[in-house]
Amino acid sequence: LQAALQGLLEDRLLQDPAQLHLALAPTTASGQAVWVAACDKAWLQAHLRALQDAGLQVQRIVPELSPPDAGQQWHALGDNASGWLWCCDAERGVSGWPVAAAAQMPADWLAQAQLLTEPGLAHWAQAQEQGPTQASGPHMQLVDTAAHWQTAARGTWNLAQFELQSNAHTRRLQGLQRLLDTLWRSPMWRPARWGLVALLLAQLLGVQ
Repeated sequence: LQAALQGLLEDRLLQDPAQLHLALAPTTASGQAVWVAACDKAWLQAHLRALQDAGLQVQRIVPELSPPDAGQQWHALGDNASGWLWCCDAERGVSGWPVAAAAQMPADWLAQAQLLTEPGLAHWAQAQEQGPTQASGPHMQLVDTAAHWQTAARGTWNLAQFELQSNAHTRRLQGLQRLLDTLWRSPMWRPARWGLVALLLAQLLGVQ
């Protein structure tokens, strides 16, 4: 499969496919279009080695941003000095522009967009929201810094494929660890966690 991907994408990539790490989207089905993630293989392996040398176990490799199942998602990340504006589109993939360059684009290019904005770009996003006319700008929603990392970690992408793929036993352990991590950290499971704590306390009081 890896060799087939390299052959299919050879004319679409700026680098030699052998120098790139390729990975398929989690929703892969025969006969259907599928997203393929690509990044420099040596760059990725260097970071993985650095983590391993530091004694950290890499459970999964996820893209910071990925195409949604439908529609568009806009992210304003960073600050005024080095911020980037990202568009995650179900049809066109992920595209990004420096905020300085985005300011030179047509006034209505963000019309009606839902813009998830980090605090460092809140003032910039407010200026875009007001725009030349009040109805032409995006709808801004302020989010915590690096909140999109948590969203990516909760997703189903895993770029550890082909030569980076773990063995079946390790994958099962990683799946169990992700499930336990979700149950322990996800806000959706907070009532269940408090309920479990209350049940244990009631049992202890009953024993005493």
